[in-house]
Amino acid sequence: HGAYIHPNITTGLFQIAGAAQGRSVRGLMATGHVKSDAVLFAVPPHLLLNLETVLLDRRMADVMETIPEMHESLSGLAIYLIQESLNKTSFWRPYLCSLPRHVPLPLFYSPQKLERERGLLPGNQQERFEEIVESRRDAL
Repeated sequence: HGAYIHPNITTGLFQIAGAAQGRSVRGLMATGHVKSDAVLFAVPPHLLLNLETVLLDRRMADVMETIPEMHESLSGLAIYLIQESLNKTSFWRPYLCSLPRHVPLPLFYSPQKLERERGLLPGNQQERFEEIVESRRDAL
């Protein structure tokens, strides 16, 4: 579909260096030499899944025009993702089905769970834990 990923880059779940056993993160990793000016990946606009994708979808147009709040938050995108994940012929379904079924968000953790999670991080990250969680709050 036109996307590119460098041949020496792979995606997957990777262990977090210095973290407790079994702690991993989903991301990108170099499997070989990559020049400093190399293009790691390129995604053409038609493969982006964002609010603009929702606004351009004819099936969502009425909802988006009727409820302006859908533009101001991620509500419109959330509804679109649910709709597409349930549509067996959706272009996006294979990608959506590849995503983890549950993504724990520290924003919704209890104070006790936050403290347990902080204790599992390397020392330098423990000190910045609250700052990191707070800085990601608006990413929802």
